Amino acid sequence: MHPQDSVRTPPREPDSDNEPGSHSGGLRVLIVDDSPEDRYSLRRALRSLSSQTYEVVEAATGAEGLEHCLRSPPHCVLLDYKIPDLDGLDFLDSLRERSAAPIALVMLTGQGSETVAAEAMKRGAADYLVKSMVTPQYLHQAISNAIEKAALRRSLVEKQAELERLAITDELTGLRNRRYVLERLGEEVDRSLRYKSTLALMLLDIDHFKQINDRLGHLAGDSVLASLGGMLKESVRITDMAGRYGGEEFIIVLPETRLTAAAELAERLRLRIRERQVAIADGAPVRFTCSFGVTESGQGDRGPKDLIARADAALYQAKRSGRDRVCQLGPDPSSGQFEIGHHG
Repeated sequence: MHPQDSVRTPPREPDSDNEPGSHSGGLRVLIVDDSPEDRYSLRRALRSLSSQTYEVVEAATGAEGLEHCLRSPPHCVLLDYKIPDLDGLDFLDSLRERSAAPIALVMLTGQGSETVAAEAMKRGAADYLVKSMVTPQYLHQAISNAIEKAALRRSLVEKQAELERLAITDELTGLRNRRYVLERLGEEVDRSLRYKSTLALMLLDIDHFKQINDRLGHLAGDSVLASLGGMLKESVRITDMAGRYGGEEFIIVLPETRLTAAAELAERLRLRIRERQVAIADGAPVRFTCSFGVTESGQGDRGPKDLIARADAALYQAKRSGRDRVCQLGPDPSSGQFEIGHHG
């Protein structure tokens, strides 16, 4: 490599960001380096390329560079390994912890080290280059490769997140599936016992759902299930957990909630459901009702099964009493069941 091809050029005052040759709208590259001369050399190398336009942003400290990445993520970061306030490896760790998505990054250093290079790549750098050995074309290729690798990592992260979402979600209703809700219920029961906090549980079941399927078809039944799932999702707090328990039965976990408050919520839901009309293809809108069973945790509970058994018993009572109503059952067996809402 000839000296004139190197990124390093004789020191001079850095050019302004508005200098001729600044290509707004190209690939946005952030240079994080405490040396004004090195930043200038890198910027000049990028702007000497005719095959790609670059919009160059600069940061003189690691903290400033991180702020840039989090506020307006660049297409690629050119990071000096030795920055006074934050070395390159610490920068990579902070970026990985705080950034929502992988960012392409090439680490630059004055002297090569295979140990540091391996560690940098392990922590997320796409490449590790010695400044004195970098030509403009070599730098361009490293940036292109880093952007491609980051895009691949983002795609993998998104696919993994989607797989995780699907693993805990009921596809038809958009609610959490039975397995996930029961896991959360177990955690909440343990927490309520440990801290003696309140916890309520609600089971609800669509009345005469088989008749909807038999009379209008399974697509109509699916529309009813999806509509109810959407209503439940928008009706609970962010700390609550609504899920599909199975078939036409749904479950809602209500942390820090007493039995009376849970029963009042169930009654509001019952009335909203009665008023709801679900559009059906090639047919009149469908109306339906639900029955509810509500309970709360008690210090005598041994686990989630106790709450589920009581909520299920209350739900059975609501069904046996004529459906379209709310029944509650407290943790004390002598408290009995109380119907608080019914079809008038």
